[in-house]
Amino acid sequence: MYWPQKINFAFWLAITFVLVEVSGFAQGSSPSGLDDSLSILEATNASSDDQANAMRKLRDAGSQADNAVPVLVNFLNNQTKNAFLRRLAAEALGKIGRSSTIIVQALADSLVDKDEKLTTQAAISLGEIGPGARDAVSALAGALRNPTASGALRKEAAHALGEIARDPDTAIRALCWRLTRSGADHGTALEIADALPKFGFEGRVSLSTLSSLLKDPETNPELYGHVLSAYAAICSQVTNNIHLLHWWELLTYLGQLKSVERALVSNSLNDTQQAVVAIHITIRMIQEEAATRKSLKIGGLVACLVSAWSLLALMWWILSGWHPKVVISIIRVLDKVKLEGVVLKVIRIETIALGRLVGYILLPRCFARRAVFYKRLRNK
Repeated sequence: MYWPQKINFAFWLAITFVLVEVSGFAQGSSPSGLDDSLSILEATNASSDDQANAMRKLRDAGSQADNAVPVLVNFLNNQTKNAFLRRLAAEALGKIGRSSTIIVQALADSLVDKDEKLTTQAAISLGEIGPGARDAVSALAGALRNPTASGALRKEAAHALGEIARDPDTAIRALCWRLTRSGADHGTALEIADALPKFGFEGRVSLSTLSSLLKDPETNPELYGHVLSAYAAICSQVTNNIHLLHWWELLTYLGQLKSVERALVSNSLNDTQQAVVAIHITIRMIQEEAATRKSLKIGGLVACLVSAWSLLALMWWILSGWHPKVVISIIRVLDKVKLEGVVLKVIRIETIALGRLVGYILLPRCFARRAVFYKRLRNK
């Protein structure tokens, strides 16, 4: 190996060694730093400032601070601790982001604490955890319904319910209840309007509440825009899953959508054209789905009538003295006939089934009667 090649090889070897050492130091420094922070929190003689700095380090570490969860939960539940430290503990638990039952339960219990700032931070942390905080939906809904709750708590509770987007029966009822009450401040109402579309197709139960706000001329213009966006988004979800709606839901939503469309057309506000188009598409889809289901119901009724007529005809053919081979040939012809259309297929299937049932029950009797008849003829 020549000298230039040796120098080049030595240079890259030194660079690799330095990078390995630096990465090892970075990986080893973080756990030791977290362990130091954890030891500070567990120490009984540590100052509040040191504990606050330790909690900030755990908060910034995020999911790497899993080992500190029990200590942070103890800080949060201990009402004798400094209120500021308890808020920092709630914030750190939200940043860890683990959908642990212990974390979610501790934050949910903190929603009824006397410290308003702590309750607000607990709601924020539950929203950061997201769908993993499903067990806290009832507590957040209770915070929305609580008449003594602060406006900040209601706002963050509404936002958290939208981020969690689970247990729609409880969450959407609470959101709609707060939205229709005069006690809902402007910020909370905006958060509720933004949270409802996050429930997807399950958010359709809020269409009646949103419809009443869209038809109310006294609705705040800013809130009107948010409600209109939520309404259009939920309408798109209904359009994509229209086959899952019940018959009574189709009729109910059709009436609501038509009334909202008329209100939007007569409204002088701008930026409603896109929402009107989405609502109109949903109306068309609901009308087509309702017409299809109506035709299927009529077709089913016709199929039942034809099946009953076929049953009576087969019974008459057998009991009136027709030869059994004629009845058998009729059933075979029905088997070979290939009819098109949903209603005709239903008629064919039901006719064949009933015809076979009647044939299998009455044909033996028919054969026995004819055997007796021919025997009498021969005796004569």
